[in-house]
Amino acid sequence: MVKNIDRALQDAILAMRILRKSIIDHGHMEAMAEFDGLMSVTISEAERELTRWQAGHRAERSGQAKS
Repeated sequence: MVKNIDRALQDAILAMRILRKSIIDHGHMEAMAEFDGLMSVTISEAERELTRWQAGHRAERSGQAKS
């Protein structure tokens, strides 16, 4: 279950990056400028959350191993 959450977050971040790249590659950046800004913030927040989640999960596993 835990690996599935980690993998799902990684996949979602990758999908958002691919969507942004597609918008840029197809020349729709001007029309999508506001959306791109939102996607940029969303990707950054998702990456931060993934890092926090992974660190918390590692600490949790480390604590269980010591018990």
